[in-house]
This record gives sequence, C-alpha cells and structure tokens, in this order.
Amino acid sequence: MSRFTLVPTLRVHAASGPTLYPDEGGFSAVWGEVESADPGLTESLDLSMQGASVVTLRCGVLETTGTLENRQVTPSGVFYRLKLQGLRYGPP
Repeated sequence: MSRFTLVPTLRVHAASGPTLYPDEGGFSAVWGEVESADPGLTESLDLSMQGASVVTLRCGVLETTGTLENRQVTPSGVFYRLKLQGLRYGPP
C-alpha cells in the first residue's frame, strides 16, 4: 500500500499546442495544482517542497505523484504547483 497525503482539492491540467518550428511537432505539458487552507497540511507540503521529496497526493479517486514547486500565498490559502511524475484514477 502506498503512503499518500489526503488533500481537499487537487487539479490536473493538460495543455498542448504548436511551436515556432513545425518540425518540432508541438509541445505538451501536464501538471497538478493543490491549494491548502489547513495549517497542518500546509506545513507538511512545505516540508516536502523544501526537501524536494516526491509526494503522493490523493483527492477522492485521483492520485498524483510528483514534486511540489512554485509556492504562492493566495487569499484562500497556499497554492502549490505539482510537477507530475505519475497519475492514477481509481479506488485506493
């Protein structure tokens, strides 16, 4: 069984498009976003980010694995971008 951090909201984004040179074949990117208003969760995410640790985040049936980066404080909490290494959808 893998160890994961349960988060209240987890978003995954995918984008693709053309590049300047047609021979390059375009680009694609996939990343995650998590926001925390809970001080305990924020502290845990901060420690993982500082240590550049690979984290597994779970929200409902969505599970992502990667490293946290780009911490920003927002009016609703602390926002992190997740550099995805893995993505799974399904029950634990």
